[in-house]
Amino acid sequence: MFDWLKANPVEKSEQSITALVAELIRVANRAQRDRDQTGKANSSDVEGVHDLQKRLNAQLRGPIPLDRVKAEFIDPPLQAPNVSQAAKTAILHVYDSAVLALSGHTPSGTEGSAAFRLGLAYQDQRLWAQAASAFAEAVRDEPADFVSWYNLALAYVELERPDEALLPLREALGRKPDWPEALSTLGYLYNQKREWAMAFEVLTKAVDLGPDLSDAWFNLGITLLYSRRHEGNTLALILQRLEALDRNSAVQFAQALRAQGLL
Repeated sequence: MFDWLKANPVEKSEQSITALVAELIRVANRAQRDRDQTGKANSSDVEGVHDLQKRLNAQLRGPIPLDRVKAEFIDPPLQAPNVSQAAKTAILHVYDSAVLALSGHTPSGTEGSAAFRLGLAYQDQRLWAQAASAFAEAVRDEPADFVSWYNLALAYVELERPDEALLPLREALGRKPDWPEALSTLGYLYNQKREWAMAFEVLTKAVDLGPDLSDAWFNLGITLLYSRRHEGNTLALILQRLEALDRNSAVQFAQALRAQGLL
């Protein structure tokens, strides 16, 4: 019935997830069918769905990476035509709860909306497409939440979608204009678009507001380097600043200088 279950041999823990997903789909499909036909699902099926969700949640907190779980066990049934909407919702609810639990951003927390906490959880797992979706929901729920706007922009940056990152980043800065991290990210995006004058404007503001922010210094150095706007020992001074703030950034900037024959 479910072809994706036969795709690959699986280990014991994977077999447990596979079996639980299949059983959850079977019971949730039956509950959905009864609800459609009679207006009410059988109470034993409702209880069965909840029990299977708890058991599946426990399995998802095991040793298998969540990005692999999603790709191999969650996404396929969500795309299958013979899986009811009730079953898909049940599966997604379990997966989202597992992501939250593993990241420490539990639903009972107080740091923002549920969508915001879910976005943080996906961010921790480096699941950027899911993080973008969650933060997009968060800003729909709370348009004044500049942190969610910023995190939505970061997710788009990680997804290499810079044009889509610009709007939420500007929304964040519209609500908090003197935020050095957001200004640094905006400067990075302008660098990507080779809009050197705009990059220079926001990055000089970023280092003024955040003198210890290594990303801002690095991005400003890149702006000056590739726009040929540097004078005297400006780039050397930026390298010294980076060496004091963040070794990795200093190494990367030194490599960029060396590639241009300036070190």
